Amino acid sequence: YFDRNEGVMTNTTLNTLREQPYPVADFEAKHSCSSADIIYDFTYTGGTADSALFEWNFGTGAIPSTSTLENPSNISYASVGTKEVTLTINRFGCTATISKIIDIIDVYCDKKKKKVMICHVPQGNSGKPQTICVDKNALPSHLAHGDCIGPCNSSSNKEIKQDSYSILSSEVSLSVYPN
Repeated sequence: YFDRNEGVMTNTTLNTLREQPYPVADFEAKHSCSSADIIYDFTYTGGTADSALFEWNFGTGAIPSTSTLENPSNISYASVGTKEVTLTINRFGCTATISKIIDIIDVYCDKKKKKVMICHVPQGNSGKPQTICVDKNALPSHLAHGDCIGPCNSSSNKEIKQDSYSILSSEVSLSVYPN
């Protein structure tokens, strides 16, 4: 096929240049604030979410076991203990992966499961939250005024196991041909 139209000349092109084109993989895990079950919420903290694709693997015993959401929540675990959670981000042809060991905790304070561990924020003293155990019957009133189920040290991230990045190309070539 030959184009028989006259050549088109232009002196304007549009390119998108990014200060940080590669993704940053990082996240935090936190026990769900409103459930005494073994349920966790995950928050992407890498700061490069625009046009990114997320691939989460929550480890053994997680339901669901994977997600493609930026900030997946209500991930249920079958048991307490350490779990390896992996996040892979694909952004503009570049990939970053991080795996963390997460300590999945039981928030019950007694074997009969009548008391629940909460992060209590005293009224008038929000800068000094306290981890306390309360009766399950008192839990709704604590949640209503902003307390959260689980310990006050909100992050369950124990250690970073791996952090890797893959950049497909660092060189750009441009070829221009007449119309």
